[in-house]
Amino acid sequence: MTLDDMLEQAVTDLDEGRLAAAWSLLQQARELAPDDDEVLVLYCEVLAARGEQQRAVELLRRRASEPSAAAEVLFALGDELFSAGAAEEALAVYQQLQGRGDSAVSALVRQGLVHMAQQAPEKAEACFQQALRCDENALEAASALGALYAERGQLQQARNWYQRALEIDPDDVETLTSLAELLYEQEERGEALKLVQRVTELDAHWPAAWLLSGYLALDADDEAEASRCFETFLQLEHDPAAADLITEVQAVLSALRED
Repeated sequence: MTLDDMLEQAVTDLDEGRLAAAWSLLQQARELAPDDDEVLVLYCEVLAARGEQQRAVELLRRRASEPSAAAEVLFALGDELFSAGAAEEALAVYQQLQGRGDSAVSALVRQGLVHMAQQAPEKAEACFQQALRCDENALEAASALGALYAERGQLQQARNWYQRALEIDPDDVETLTSLAELLYEQEERGEALKLVQRVTELDAHWPAAWLLSGYLALDADDEAEASRCFETFLQLEHDPAAADLITEVQAVLSALRED
């Protein structure tokens, strides 16, 4: 198996919740190519999913300090720091990336997401709007504005921005799921169900879609389907930042099994 084959299979295993298989392949890949940035980023993603987030941060920080480090290493470092609650450190990394040409839009969006988490919506909006000035078709910026307005309770504006994002990419599963969640909160369950069904058709390994599908099934009193959806979510979701959500779903699933 070539290095490219290993990485492709590891990504598939990770997407489908086969953490042990991905870990085994990435250990082999690290032995074959210890200085490869793509290998390092995937290796650290699995490390974090295995509960070794601090080790992942250490490895990424070490590589990011070298002038030749790829932008993907710095993005991965910022993402892990943000996930670990080190928002200011993450912000500094994203600001560093902003000067890297092609990375500017993604760096601005991530800065905005940090500001959202810090309850600074004006700063967040400024980052997202700046990203759109850099690229009017910046999907992630349009979708992030939808999330920002949804958080503020400005639901029509949120819907407008999600729709704008879907004009840019009608098959973006993250935006489709976010819009479905918004519709669910507005009790438009039929429309929400259509969207999450579309998401699972596009990407059967997108955890958030299975989570919402589970709650939609619960609302429809279909406990068997709800259990199936929640079990699928737990199989797929390994993000350390989702630990509280995983615990919540485990509790719901336990209650369903007791009924």
